[in-house]
Amino acid sequence: MKKEKRRNYLHKDELIGKMFKAFGKRPMDAQLEIYIDWADNISLNNLSNIVDEVIGEEERFPTITALNKMRRNVSS
Repeated sequence: MKKEKRRNYLHKDELIGKMFKAFGKRPMDAQLEIYIDWADNISLNNLSNIVDEVIGEEERFPTITALNKMRRNVSS
């Protein structure tokens, strides 16, 4: 399945989970909830792009602040 097509089948919570998994993190429920709440105001396409950028470019798991900076870059 093509990458673009696969992305369309992922929900926001799955994309956030993918980001945690890529960094070998097992989030606490409260932490996961915070990241999913953050993602609620972002389009699925933009969130997919942000998660791909994080996984491909970042050395450490990003904070919400870092994700907001990426969001501004993706939205521009």
